[in-house]
Amino acid sequence: MRTSAALGTVVFGSLLAIACGSEADPNLFPDGTNGKGASSGANGSSGGILGGGGGGSGGEFAECASNVADGQLRPVHMVLAVDISGSMCEIADNPNNTDCNNPASKWGQTKKALSDFFGSAESRDMYVSVIPWSGSSCNGFDTPVTPEVGLPDTGGALSRAVARLNPNGGTPTHGAIQGAQKYATSVQSSIKDNGKVIIALATDGMPTGCSTLPQAQAAATATNAAGFPVYVIGVGNQAANLKSLAQAGGTNDAFNVSSATASADLLKALQTIRGNALTCSLSMPSPPAGQTLDLSKVNVVFDTSASNTVPYSQDCSNADGWRYTPSAAAPTGIELCTKACDTVRANAAGKLKLVLGCATKSGPTK
Repeated sequence: MRTSAALGTVVFGSLLAIACGSEADPNLFPDGTNGKGASSGANGSSGGILGGGGGGSGGEFAECASNVADGQLRPVHMVLAVDISGSMCEIADNPNNTDCNNPASKWGQTKKALSDFFGSAESRDMYVSVIPWSGSSCNGFDTPVTPEVGLPDTGGALSRAVARLNPNGGTPTHGAIQGAQKYATSVQSSIKDNGKVIIALATDGMPTGCSTLPQAQAAATATNAAGFPVYVIGVGNQAANLKSLAQAGGTNDAFNVSSATASADLLKALQTIRGNALTCSLSMPSPPAGQTLDLSKVNVVFDTSASNTVPYSQDCSNADGWRYTPSAAAPTGIELCTKACDTVRANAAGKLKLVLGCATKSGPTK
């Protein structure tokens, strides 16, 4: 049935306009255009979603869509705790061959991978803060080198801050986790985008000095219990020994990064963590005063090399679909069903779009 409801707190990136199709409610368009002749939004009308130039099913909306909004997954806030102990300067895991300025060292490769990750367009929907840790003390490590930065970091603030670090000292792992949790707690209390806060710990070895593996496991367990899963990336030949730490942090297994291919492997690990941490929930801002949205004329499109319509399935019996949350009668969000979520997570280059004004595919809201 046709359902009209005021938008709640559902968040959808930059909503370009609130629109209907050829029988639009005039209250939606104060300028009296009823949506006809309005801008087609992010993709334009000559191709892709509206014009069909992408080659996918999204082109079916060319005749009825008034506007397209960018769909934005609720973002991930990553607290990245990076080991800068002296062993990170090793080349090929050889303690007798160390040079932090050598691009082949674990540190040289780590810096490159981080820089690539920070600057990649595929890292969108993320905010990152970097906390370096090393030394003989197990206290502190709760202050990032720069306040969290939204990715992609086109200004290079994170990469410049990491480039200034000088590895030395021991590996106080449990202190690093405790410090990261403290900072993550402050991030959680300050964000207003309903995002998810996680911790990623990158290290090349087992705890040393004031820290032991049982202490690190206990810290990871407590951090996960506080709501912050701990992802563990092992750089070099100690990676296999870090699985128990990842399990304690609620993330099942550590990522194994070979010292021979650390740059590529670390970048892949960070991208995988991003995909795993992203929730498949969408939100959108409330419309201007006096405007409403026809919930029976909303479509979700995943725009890759082709534009593919994601079918509406309120009970998610179609796992490739989407639904309103918590209900279609009074929605405050949109959520992708399991297979649709997996598809989006696996394709960082794709973009979600919200098409307004065309009858919802796979049936009206109910």
